[in-house]
Amino acid sequence: MKNGLLLLLLFLVCLSKGAIAVEYRPQFSEFILTYPAQPELKSVKQNIDGVNVPVDMIVADFVAKDGYLKAEFIPVKDPNYLQSMTREAAMQTLENYARSYAIRNAAFSASQRGAMWVAEAKGLWEKSVGGKKLTVVYKMTAYYGRKSILIQHALADVKDYPTQAVMNFLNVRFDSR
Repeated sequence: MKNGLLLLLLFLVCLSKGAIAVEYRPQFSEFILTYPAQPELKSVKQNIDGVNVPVDMIVADFVAKDGYLKAEFIPVKDPNYLQSMTREAAMQTLENYARSYAIRNAAFSASQRGAMWVAEAKGLWEKSVGGKKLTVVYKMTAYYGRKSILIQHALADVKDYPTQAVMNFLNVRFDSR
């Protein structure tokens, strides 16, 4: 009984300090993400680059005390798309996001990692909040896998970047089953 009470107390202390993390992965995806707590989940139908019909995706986002974390999980119907993927095609979606969100000084890269492609973009985003100018680092990563595509958005104040929440979120794990 005493050990159970100590474990409960330790759990509550960790919870109050934000030390409890939540892993999230849709059933159709091989990508596993870590959030500081349960993200808000939405099923969305949206057009994406190169696809003229709306695609079903799951959006998981979370507003942390030290940043904003958002993931878009898109199921892949034909895993053979990876055979024709190029560096330019891998970066195209992130270039479009950067343009539409007015990300400044964005740097882009893409590389093939085994059968998977990974594209990254990082730049600055400015917004006025309550008359005060806020500058954040905006990091995007796109993982093109056999079962799904994952697009991550991680934002944090330029003075604090990278925060612990952002680092944990960007540390993607894979389940190849």
